[in-house]
Amino acid sequence: MTPSTMVLPLGTIPTADGDSYGLLALRPGGTIGLAIGTSWADAGTQLRPQLVGPVQCDPALTTVARRLGWDLATPTEAQYLERAGIAVAFAEELSPKHHLAMVAFCRAWVGFFRLALWEAMSAETSLPVLRKKGRKKTEHALTFMGQAKQEYGFAFYEDLRAFDAVWSGEHFPMDGLSVLADDSPFLLPVFRPFGVPPPQLTHVEQSHARPPTLEDYVLATASMQLLLGAAQGEVVPQALGDGVLLDVVPLPPPRKPGRRRP
Repeated sequence: MTPSTMVLPLGTIPTADGDSYGLLALRPGGTIGLAIGTSWADAGTQLRPQLVGPVQCDPALTTVARRLGWDLATPTEAQYLERAGIAVAFAEELSPKHHLAMVAFCRAWVGFFRLALWEAMSAETSLPVLRKKGRKKTEHALTFMGQAKQEYGFAFYEDLRAFDAVWSGEHFPMDGLSVLADDSPFLLPVFRPFGVPPPQLTHVEQSHARPPTLEDYVLATASMQLLLGAAQGEVVPQALGDGVLLDVVPLPPPRKPGRRRP
């Protein structure tokens, strides 16, 4: 069977001249095509030269499929994740060369949100984690958000004291990041097939929000994978690059009972 190309809607893109419409082609071999037009049909016409082999498309594009002679097929979850990674990178203006990292982030977010760990954890609970490189170690904290039914996600605290200050009422500048459920009109349709809201990653520096970087997405992905592993009892250290690992702080070994004196 000849491998086919899958076409999916990337989304409606607001511009200064009105809305544009993005189409995405997942081609055999893992390459990607992209076209943006003044309508779905216009985007499809622009995308045609980038297509390889038989063409299938998301049923959401039924009208375009009829016009251009494409077959309808429901994308797999893996194909939807490919689209999600591209859409998040597009929204954050990150380079396409970081595509694999963005897909990993979206996959981790979908798994994390589906577990709804905040329902089983109290708001003051944190998971101590270590950033390790060789013998050098620094301790940080991961916390769940969602117990108050207002914000859902997690936060990574660079300094444990910042998390403690939240509950003691003291002021302490926060450095780290948060990943929270968002309602972005562009990303909502992209994450709808997974049954979860889109994520919004925020880099926090001295308690002020900053645009996220690729390193933030890698750290967020590793954090969610640690949280998932901890919840399932299978913690695996996560690579952050450059020989750095993120791991859960090990529990102290149980103390051996001393001998009783006669």
